Amino acid sequence: MTDESFADDLVALQTKIAYQEKAIAEMSDVIYEQEQRLAKLEGFARLVAPQLQGLGFELDPTLFQKPPHY
Repeated sequence: MTDESFADDLVALQTKIAYQEKAIAEMSDVIYEQEQRLAKLEGFARLVAPQLQGLGFELDPTLFQKPPHY
């Protein structure tokens, strides 16, 4: 392997890592935003659930339970 070939390979790897780091950061931001939206929706559901029950709607008792993988 020549020095030039090694340098090219190194630059290619550094470029790939940079793109992967950017993609991971973007995915992390999306996950954070989704967590925030989910928390707001859960809060809204907790507020609305008693009102719906008062109107005669029956709610799934597992609605506010966390899934087993948590």
